[in-house]
Amino acid sequence: KQWYQRRVAITAGIEVLKEELLPTVMPCINELLQIVKNDKEYEREKLNSINWMVEFLYRNNPRYKAQRQDMELLDIPFVQKILAKRPQPPLPLHLRLTKNDAATLIQAGVRGYMARQLPRVQGFRDKVRRKVRTLTSIFVIYRNSRYS
Repeated sequence: KQWYQRRVAITAGIEVLKEELLPTVMPCINELLQIVKNDKEYEREKLNSINWMVEFLYRNNPRYKAQRQDMELLDIPFVQKILAKRPQPPLPLHLRLTKNDAATLIQAGVRGYMARQLPRVQGFRDKVRRKVRTLTSIFVIYRNSRYS
């Protein structure tokens, strides 16, 4: 008799999922798949699918649809409470940058490296190194004489 009651409870749970949850979640999943399929930006994993689904489901709740159309994820009250307790780490730089911004940073780094290899720049850097060593040794002598 117990196994039968458990089976009835499980079957009832599955029916609730089929009738109430799936009709709500399936349009959300379909929309998410369309975005990922059509938008090349999201191929680089910029999209946090859980956050996107929370925002989509909150905005498209049939009871409050008119009131919540312009809500962003960080404006949702329960999300604010959760993030106050456990903030999300920021996205890594490679996910925040566009391809153009990343290319600009890489080009700037390469140009800087190339400029530092020029002979006149190397000479200037050597002069600065010698000057720093001299000033450091003077400071060490002064400090040692002060505490002797």
